[in-house]
Amino acid sequence: MYEDNLAVGKSLKLLFIGEILAAISAVLGDSGLAGLASLASLILNLIALSMAAPTHPYFRTAFQVNIALIVLGVAQVILTLTGMVALAILAVVAEAVLGVLNVYLICTAAGQFLTVNGYAALAAKGVVVWKLYLICSVAMVVFMVLLLVPFVQIIAVFLVIGTAVAMLVGAILYMVFLYNAYHALLYGQ
Repeated sequence: MYEDNLAVGKSLKLLFIGEILAAISAVLGDSGLAGLASLASLILNLIALSMAAPTHPYFRTAFQVNIALIVLGVAQVILTLTGMVALAILAVVAEAVLGVLNVYLICTAAGQFLTVNGYAALAAKGVVVWKLYLICSVAMVVFMVLLLVPFVQIIAVFLVIGTAVAMLVGAILYMVFLYNAYHALLYGQ
């Protein structure tokens, strides 16, 4: 049991660092440094989930979901560059669905470890995080579709901006959850 807690704690720490790198990448925009930060984030996530995969089936599934997200991201770029916009939009929607699934799997598996170790309140915060991700992702997809409707576009823009802010809050809460979870499992804090 202790070895599993240690492996999961180390994995959550790497996921936390990966999320920090992803945030840095998003802030840097389209620069080469942003690409390197994004690549480092992807690699850290894969390493972290491969380390945690033996401890819980949800971590194993999250690893597979991350592979699918990488493939979808590459496909979306190729589809966009070749002018297949409708298929690129479908790839973006699929990425959103898999992104929510990824957060759900990680928060749920980590939450189960936290609950077993007496951190039920922290595990409950993980549930809040994945539910917020779900609500924001569904709302974002709906509002992005509304952007295609001519007379609703102005309202949809404000809805997309509001949802993007909520998603930013969700991303921060996810990072806080990962930070607290790895501290609880590694250091008992």
